[in-house]
Amino acid sequence: MGRTKLERSAEIVAAFNRQLPIGTPVRFWRGLREGPGQFSKTRSVAILLSGHTPVVWLAGTSGAIALTHVQPIATRPRKPAD
Repeated sequence: MGRTKLERSAEIVAAFNRQLPIGTPVRFWRGLREGPGQFSKTRSVAILLSGHTPVVWLAGTSGAIALTHVQPIATRPRKPAD
């Protein structure tokens, strides 16, 4: 038997939180995922909003953004100090 939508959503939230700590730079879209989007950083862990929609809160924005509309921005690893 397959996983339920709730189980899949919970897995999405858990994966996001494992891979992207608070403060991660991201690109996001408020409406349709078109154009360059806007830039911010995560300011919370991801959660299931109302038990069904994976979301995260971003710095400088009001309201939560669906994880389907958030894309991490790759950053170059810092070189260790000599």
